[in-house]
Amino acid sequence: MNEDIVCNMTVSYSQNSEGSLKTALREYGWPSEVKTIIATPIQEGMTAVHYAAEIDPQQLHYPGEDAKLMNLLIDYGGQVDLQSLNTNETAMHMAARSGNQTVLLAMVNKIGAGTVQIVQNKQSKNGWSPLLEACARGHTGVAQLLLQHHARIDVFDDNGRTALHLAALNGHLQIVHLLLQHKAFVNSKSKTGEAPLHLAAQNGHVRVVNVLVQDHGASLEAITLDNQTALHFAARHGQLVVSQTLLALGANPNARDDKGQTPLHLAAEGSLAVVKELMMIDKAMVIQAKTKTLEASLFFVRKTEKKTLG
Repeated sequence: MNEDIVCNMTVSYSQNSEGSLKTALREYGWPSEVKTIIATPIQEGMTAVHYAAEIDPQQLHYPGEDAKLMNLLIDYGGQVDLQSLNTNETAMHMAARSGNQTVLLAMVNKIGAGTVQIVQNKQSKNGWSPLLEACARGHTGVAQLLLQHHARIDVFDDNGRTALHLAALNGHLQIVHLLLQHKAFVNSKSKTGEAPLHLAAQNGHVRVVNVLVQDHGASLEAITLDNQTALHFAARHGQLVVSQTLLALGANPNARDDKGQTPLHLAAEGSLAVVKELMMIDKAMVIQAKTKTLEASLFFVRKTEKKTLG
């Protein structure tokens, strides 16, 4: 038994059981006690396996130490499939969140294909599987490993968002590519009707927008439950470059939501740059869409233009 690994690493992540864990591991004649301590939840239902799974690789004493630790814990009865009490997270969720691909691979190799299929598709309290964790945080290697072992790509969280929604929301271009290569549905809708394109547009991720539309045929006219398009989202959040990109790709600047608002109306609430861009598309649209908010925005646009001209 490699006591040093456990004492140096696991103990530091579970201080409440430090003394008992060290003692049990040094008592070669009491393997049952070792197994009991390793499997016993410490805080909020977390076990030593949970803590080992979230180790930051930068904290290692030498490469591969974390994988050896995980193998040792599993050998002594650590369970990868146990879910924490408050968040319902498994050790795989922890590894996916921390981006620790080495530990995840150790778990996958140790527990067997059948158990991998079960554990990697378990969902936490907010509906996230380990794949959603990895995709939200941009851990491409972890996402790739999970997909290689056939993680479900169609898992929906409590908001109805998929891994592709989360990758697009956070601008993780490589993961967007990876998910689409594994047949993720590009126009999947959340509970409020948002497609991945809406979320990429909202946060200004131009390259993701281009990939979704040009390479994978994402619909420019996909609408939310309140009838807003991706251009509405870009305009509302003041995303000038994305608005320009969507317009160049053929987005409809005259699309109206369920309140009758066009992207121009939403831009008028805070982004003069987007207002000017939309005015350049069709000035007749401005006349048709005038509201008090828009009138005020147009006043400032004209005032700015006069100052620029001197």
